[in-house]
Amino acid sequence: MVASYQIDEIIVGKVIDIQPYGAFIGFPNGQKGLVHISEISDDYVKHIETYLLVGEYVRVKVLAIDHTSNHLKLSIKRLYKKEELIDQKHPFWFKVPPHEIDFSPLKDALPKWLDDKLKE
Repeated sequence: MVASYQIDEIIVGKVIDIQPYGAFIGFPNGQKGLVHISEISDDYVKHIETYLLVGEYVRVKVLAIDHTSNHLKLSIKRLYKKEELIDQKHPFWFKVPPHEIDFSPLKDALPKWLDDKLKE
């Protein structure tokens, strides 16, 4: 049996399948888990595909572990407070606190980088 994640741990996994009742997530250690449709967003979720896509990576919180099958019960909506979300339809996108945005846009920085490199 592979090493298991812990309850309340926040981990990154890949969406490997979507069913009407939830999304299956795969992890690097070989474990799999389910984000039930009720654990995707605080808002009503009619179609999971409007929130998640197969192949994308998402952050999830471990709610429970079935030690018999080694499957995880997961949540996306329990990761963030609702007011921190950018878009309720994408609960894994969140706002960066203003004090963490401290960089120039790439197009402004690139000419200086090129000049510095040419001077070397």
